[in-house]
Amino acid sequence: MVTVGYLKNMQPLNFIKDYFGEKMAFYFAWLIHYTGWLIPPMIVGIIISVSMAIRNSEDKKDVTEYLNSPISIVYGLFMMLWVTAFNESWIRKQNSIGNMWLVRGFEDATTECENFKADTVIDPDTQHQIKI
Repeated sequence: MVTVGYLKNMQPLNFIKDYFGEKMAFYFAWLIHYTGWLIPPMIVGIIISVSMAIRNSEDKKDVTEYLNSPISIVYGLFMMLWVTAFNESWIRKQNSIGNMWLVRGFEDATTECENFKADTVIDPDTQHQIKI
């Protein structure tokens, strides 16, 4: 069977899932996905920074004038599109991994149980909490 994309690199995540559990494996899957998706904004940011530095060295203007330039607005718009694409891509990958591991609709077992919550009252004389 030929695997494509991120599925060919799933073996370490499968080991993490088997040893530490799905919650920790999803955390590492998110880190891997996020790190890979940081490359495009890094490249665009470096290009914009270098172009601003070149313009600043030629014109000898104040740095704040270049930070308020239209290039910064274009970079902000690029980042808005990037974060939307990143989020949608992660949702697709998360669902794909969840289907592969058979953990769709997984709820964490460490959530608080309502039966174990205690009511607390503050004593007016001592200002200490009293559990009831």
